[in-house]
Amino acid sequence: MTDRTIRFTVVAVIVGLLAALLILLLTIGRNGIRIETVGEVRIVGMPSEIALRMAEPVRLTMPEGTTLVGNADIPVSVTVFPCPTCGGPLVPTRFSLFSGEIEWTCPACNAAKTP
Repeated sequence: MTDRTIRFTVVAVIVGLLAALLILLLTIGRNGIRIETVGEVRIVGMPSEIALRMAEPVRLTMPEGTTLVGNADIPVSVTVFPCPTCGGPLVPTRFSLFSGEIEWTCPACNAAKTP
């Protein structure tokens, strides 16, 4: 192999790697990074009990037929972003590195929202 062939090969490899990196960045810029959650989602490092304090009273609604006995725990779910379609919780499903935009999707009705 001549010196010229080696230089041409090195330049071709570098140009190919740069082109692949450019394609990867453009794809991430257009589509964002997909976030997939399956099963139960847990926040590690949090205490097992969280005390919520609200400035105003919060209305809790329970499904029909639910009864509480004694000092039983009340099942509650807290939603940061409620779904505009069904009222269920929205979870993050896509994040754009360049714009910082987060796409939220409702797992119940698959409605997508970008707040």
